[in-house]
Amino acid sequence: MKNIFYSIIAVILLVGCDEPYELDASQIKPILVIEGAFTNRADQNYVKLSLIAPFSSVTPPESVTDAIITVDGSDGSSLNFTHYSGTNADSASFYLPDLPSEAQAGVTYTLTILHSGKQYKASDSLLEAVPIDSLTSQINPFEFNDPWQEGEYYEILLYFGEPQDSDDFYRFKFFKNGKIENPFGSTIYITDDSFFGPQVDGIPIPEYYAESDTAIVEMLHISRNAYLYYYDLRAVLGNDGGMFSPPPANPRTNVDNGAVGFFLVANIESDTIIVK
Repeated sequence: MKNIFYSIIAVILLVGCDEPYELDASQIKPILVIEGAFTNRADQNYVKLSLIAPFSSVTPPESVTDAIITVDGSDGSSLNFTHYSGTNADSASFYLPDLPSEAQAGVTYTLTILHSGKQYKASDSLLEAVPIDSLTSQINPFEFNDPWQEGEYYEILLYFGEPQDSDDFYRFKFFKNGKIENPFGSTIYITDDSFFGPQVDGIPIPEYYAESDTAIVEMLHISRNAYLYYYDLRAVLGNDGGMFSPPPANPRTNVDNGAVGFFLVANIESDTIIVK
């Protein structure tokens, strides 16, 4: 009799688990998404703000246009960012600095955002520059015999000196004829310096070029926290949702008060080569 009783309880529990539970969207507060960069290049400094609805994969992000934004440096500097009224939908999320300004090595910069009665902060520090020595191009024989794209079988080799007295982290961006080859949201190239000696002599970048193409390599010297953010973000973007994939989680962030995203402070070095 006891076994029958437990069986009935188990069936009731299973049936109860099958009942759909609908979230009340009106009770779910949107999350502020912060994407910002303050660098040694005045033309690459910006803050992008949007709101997303938790648990929603169909609702597009909502632009935030009424925030108050400042970036303060540990050296006493302060810079306001103003909403940029562009002509396309994506530009509605952007804020640009009021004055051209370049981040300085050794300074910690704090982003402060006031929006809807809440304050959000994030901090990151600018590391010393790691210059690119040069770029060269050469034919990759394997790609030459069977190119992925017709005529694109040249590889670009990167040379730079790597500091040995610190743990360093890098993000790379590659451009072909002015167009980025690793767009954000597709492929993120990051590495630490574990396998780098004092001189990096000719490591090939993961793109192929045709003769007369213009190749640009950007190397961002980033903090460990930024590396961890991009590491997590890359894992999320590579998650195919299959049964053996781990459940996605928000990337680690340096933003407080429940917001997501990252405020990046980075030193950017770049070099250009015309493929011959």
